[in-house]
Amino acid sequence: EKEKNDEGATATPSFPALALRCRRALFDLPEVPNRPNKSSSPELSCRKCRSDLKGCKQLRCSRCKKVLYCSEACQRQDWKEHSQDCKPPPGPSPEELELRDRTCPICLEPLGLLAESSADKKISILQCLHCLHTMCWNH
Repeated sequence: EKEKNDEGATATPSFPALALRCRRALFDLPEVPNRPNKSSSPELSCRKCRSDLKGCKQLRCSRCKKVLYCSEACQRQDWKEHSQDCKPPPGPSPEELELRDRTCPICLEPLGLLAESSADKKISILQCLHCLHTMCWNH
């Protein structure tokens, strides 16, 4: 699946990003949504007064991290309405926490299963779903 870059052109995801998507799918974890880029960012306007926030000070709701305001006054005035929809972003699932903390059984270093892998820290996943650093497996 192709993604859009900052200029709106179609870009192929990097190998480390594709490998991470495959690992998440292998362990039945949901795909992480794409990071928003400049072209797909929501309108930069205050939720309360609708003033344009491009190039201005922006206050973000500290709970949901989604809604923007131009001032503390607008944020306070909108809280009664916004609080009904305001939910903190979901944290990692127990499965994600377990995978995040897995270590290589050979070198005992963290595997970084839920991070994009670098060339020197490639990961091998065996058919039984045991995971280890490829470099450790080859030595």
